[in-house]
Formats: sequence, C-alpha cells, structure tokens
Amino acid sequence: RVWKILVSDGNGKNCYCAIAELGGKEVRGAVLSDPVEDTELPARVTLFQGLPKSDKMELIIQKAVELGVHEIVPVDTMRTVVRLDSKKEEAKIKRWNSISESAAKQSGRLIIPKVLPVMKLKAALDFCGSFELKIIPYEESELLDCAGGMEYALSLTL
Repeated sequence: RVWKILVSDGNGKNCYCAIAELGGKEVRGAVLSDPVEDTELPARVTLFQGLPKSDKMELIIQKAVELGVHEIVPVDTMRTVVRLDSKKEEAKIKRWNSISESAAKQSGRLIIPKVLPVMKLKAALDFCGSFELKIIPYEESELLDCAGGMEYALSLTL
C-alpha cells in the first residue's frame, strides 16, 4: 500500500508525495506530482487587530487564518484594556504564531500566516502606508485621511 501525503514548505509550495520510508525522527518520500495549484487568495490581506480582552485574540487569529489572511498585526490602541510587557508580549506572539500554524495546517493553507509583533496605532498606520487598498471599518473612519470607512467597506463587492 502506498501512503500519499500533501507536503508544504510553508511558503506557498505544496506537492503530493508517497511515503517511502519511516524512521524514528524522519520520513522519506518521493515527489509524485508537480506543485499543487495555488489555493491562496489572489490578494494579500493583512488584518490589523486591536488587542481584545482575555483570550479572544486566539479565536480571531484562528478564524482569520482559516479565511485566508496573509499576516496579522496586533495593535495596541489608546483604549486597549490589555497591556503587554515585553516578556509577556514575546510569549503571546509565540503562542499566536503557533495557533496560526495549526489553523493553516487544518485548513490546507499553502503558507503559514505570521503574527507580527504588537504595534502602536501610529506605527500600524505607517506600516500600511504603501498598501494598495486600506479599509478601516470604524464608524468615524471617514475622519481619517488614510482609508475609506464603513460606508466604503459596505459598498465593496467581493
């Protein structure tokens, strides 16, 4: 019996392989096909997410990865209740990237979306400065000169 598996390099390339040999800490296989057709979204979506209370960020990361985001940027805003010191932040980012990896594997993603370090709002706005399209679904975002707001977001057809 031949066991076929889908192997991913985590950077967007997948191919089917046949398991040839199982060892203690390694699996050897033979490539059976050309790379699998790209199933990633045609646009690179970056989610900028304000830090929520408790462990809600974990669910947000999981669902965002399952929906196809390319990367996630946690944002520390003026009204954010959660405050992370550098030691806590490092542990959280590691945990969040682990959740992203699990969600990517579960949903058959070709890439593992990165959860970037926490940014202040100003840094996040600067970071997205060169993005082709910016949508800030916030009821008063029309007052911001960097993006369209709720009305604009609702007018888009996917």
